[in-house]
Amino acid sequence: MNVLNICLLLSLIGFSHGTVYWMKHMDLVQVQTNLILFLHTHYDTALLRELLIPGNNIDRYLARHQKKIMSAQVQSAQESIGNVITEIVLVHDEGKEYHTKLHMIPSASSPTGYKIDKAVVCKNEECQEDYED
Repeated sequence: MNVLNICLLLSLIGFSHGTVYWMKHMDLVQVQTNLILFLHTHYDTALLRELLIPGNNIDRYLARHQKKIMSAQVQSAQESIGNVITEIVLVHDEGKEYHTKLHMIPSASSPTGYKIDKAVVCKNEECQEDYED
């Protein structure tokens, strides 16, 4: 095996490890999102409070959209300093589709280990524009 093949092999190993790490966050966010939608639909507010911080914008949004959100699919997720996860989620809401940006913080009381402390509706799919509450 020459040096070029070894370098290629090492780069693929590093890339695959990074992909698995990235997928771990996407899976966690998808579980969190699915749980929130299920609990919201079935009015389990006690457990819902363990998955998101009450009184913030996502809490108000869910209160205004009773049983209207059909599904949500995680598009991306990344971890930053302090194990904070920021993610982009595509929401299907009674015939409409829009992207949201969620912000999750570690929480010992949450069954997933995280709580959503902020969620905003994005003006574009990259969520780099201004947000709407």
